Amino acid sequence: MLVHKLCDIKQSVCVERTFIIALTETWVIPGVSDAEISIDGYSLFRADSKRGRVRGVALYLHAALSIPIVLSDTTPAPFCDALWLQVPLCGSDSLLLGVVYRSPSSPPEDDHFLIRTLGQLSSSYHFTHLLLGGDFNAPKALWKELQCVGSSGPFAAALTEVVQQSAWTQHVVAPTRYRAGQQPSLLDLVITNERHFVDQVTINAPLGHSDHCVLTFDFICYWARNPEPQTWIRNFCRADFSGMRIFLNQVKLGPASVEDLYRTIVQKVHEADAMFVPKKPSRGRMSHKLPERIRCLLEKRSQLFFKRLTTSDTDDELAFRKMRNRCRSEICQWNIRKQATILDLARKNRNVLLKYMRHRRRNKPSAFSLRDRNGEPTSDPIVVSEFYRDHYAGLYSVPASSSHPTLSRRTYDRPLTDLVFTVEDIRQLLHKINSFVMHGEEGPEDITRIDAKKDLGIWLSPNLSFSLHLEK
Repeated sequence: MLVHKLCDIKQSVCVERTFIIALTETWVIPGVSDAEISIDGYSLFRADSKRGRVRGVALYLHAALSIPIVLSDTTPAPFCDALWLQVPLCGSDSLLLGVVYRSPSSPPEDDHFLIRTLGQLSSSYHFTHLLLGGDFNAPKALWKELQCVGSSGPFAAALTEVVQQSAWTQHVVAPTRYRAGQQPSLLDLVITNERHFVDQVTINAPLGHSDHCVLTFDFICYWARNPEPQTWIRNFCRADFSGMRIFLNQVKLGPASVEDLYRTIVQKVHEADAMFVPKKPSRGRMSHKLPERIRCLLEKRSQLFFKRLTTSDTDDELAFRKMRNRCRSEICQWNIRKQATILDLARKNRNVLLKYMRHRRRNKPSAFSLRDRNGEPTSDPIVVSEFYRDHYAGLYSVPASSSHPTLSRRTYDRPLTDLVFTVEDIRQLLHKINSFVMHGEEGPEDITRIDAKKDLGIWLSPNLSFSLHLEK
């Protein structure tokens, strides 16, 4: 399901820097909004299945690509999900981009509809580049020989015939689906109208627990890059809140329905926002991609995965697992070092940590992401409290002094009070509180008479100092 694998897709996008992402069997129902499955910097196009067991397809296009045209007249059959886009390229060139999912239980009439749609693409649309991908569920198609053999099945034979008659090229020649106890099969296809448009298709490890491999390749074409759109945000630091308050206080709400009052309030708030809150251009935030060394390790992991699927050897299985664990460890260590670097900078500039926290809060729906001592992501409140305790203490700590701070000595010109304590009065008070006297020992004898406040008695001795709060 797309919702459960969205994090893996985002990580793969960060590593591969993909411009076009085609997905099949998304299992997204119409009730799921685009915001729930969106990827920053990409435009989402989806075709949800309308039958009971939903499958569906989706396309993510990078924001740098030109705005495509969704072709609505290629309505899919009930058991075949398809999405067609026409992307403008340089000059008068255009790319016809399609993603198809065909169910294994598709009836013959749906297969005929799909074959007829593919056969009429060249005559129905004007395009110079064709890129068609998806899961066609035709494991018996003979793509190496490209022959229409009847034993391969009616749909597989018809599909290979359409590709051959249209002078197209199918670039995937190795199995793309692996499941325990079943024979590997070639189900996912990449079809173009020119052989040189795709140099080589790389078969990578599946996402999550899927049994379909991920196909990556470079598609050769010239496309017009869109200029980066300027995004404006509210500059609340320069907002005139006093003027906004005066403006909103002048709004008079008469007797009306709840809906009318709500619309009036919303309209006035928007007017106040436009008049009293200026705008400023937002600064782009580049996503921190993984370093080149880790990306090379991920590429080796994909190669070992493909080798393991091809040979089914125990040593290849062990090598793949070692590389997979090494990739996980390297990514965890890289994240730890990145956070340590940010904290080192924060000790020099206290605003760095706060800016980093605000950046994470803007880009993540959850709380600030932390990692435990093993480098694994965690949101445990104990770990969060320890993190802030340790690092805020490191940022705001004061060096300990070798001696306790003392108050400066003050000399008064005249006594604070006229009350005079005699030595006998002090002896009686000391008899009640002095530990020496309570244990049968003699207290300090050399006590001098001083003046003190009415509610506070202070006795000074050459060796000891006492303070006592007298109860009235």
